[in-house]
Amino acid sequence: MKSLKDVESQIKTFQDKFGTDIMRAEQGSMAWLQTRLGVITASEVSAAVAKIGSETRNTYMCQLVAEVATGMVEEINSKYMDWGKLNEDAARSSYEFANDTVIEQVNFIFKDDTFREGASIDGFVSGQKKLVEIKCPYNPTNYIKFIVADKIKAEYQWQYQFQMRVTGAETADFVQYDPRMIVQPIKVLKVERDDEYQKKFDELIPAFLHDMDSMLKLIGIEYGDQWKRIAEMTPKIA
Repeated sequence: MKSLKDVESQIKTFQDKFGTDIMRAEQGSMAWLQTRLGVITASEVSAAVAKIGSETRNTYMCQLVAEVATGMVEEINSKYMDWGKLNEDAARSSYEFANDTVIEQVNFIFKDDTFREGASIDGFVSGQKKLVEIKCPYNPTNYIKFIVADKIKAEYQWQYQFQMRVTGAETADFVQYDPRMIVQPIKVLKVERDDEYQKKFDELIPAFLHDMDSMLKLIGIEYGDQWKRIAEMTPKIA
């Protein structure tokens, strides 16, 4: 499993290759969004492994190609995201206290030095091959559904399984937190690395990247141009 030391090494490789250190950016910042330009990410991976020829797959591919071509990404803000950001630190602290452990935070991590796949994980559990994925539902009804059903939405299953692919983690604690609850404000489900999900990633993501590169070539641009352009536009410190 990757460590914080591996992430630091990756940051240096990224900087040497593209001339920018945006990988150090805090989650949610503009530089963080720029780090994700053209990258298959955990939150969207279900679209990358959708049926070949489907509109879902094609739309996501065109989105990533557009990000490489323009160096721009749509910044999404909502009351749901604001609520999550407001409560994530408290959720992390509650998890650490309940489990007598420490979460090592990571802003963004790539699977490898091709920089084609990556994830913004909420953290590694110190000393274990485990990551943590935290959700803070805006609607308490959704939190209650999670508590009573012990069931994780399909889109989240793709997300944390992909995070395991990227990081090499063997397990993940899926955490939901709602500080408005009088009792049981935090609920944790432990999930294991699933070979069927990993097999689908191994088969379908290379095919997606091959088709994406063909699209980039058709337009006349190369993957990585998005970050080289950012480096060119960033003022150099004397």
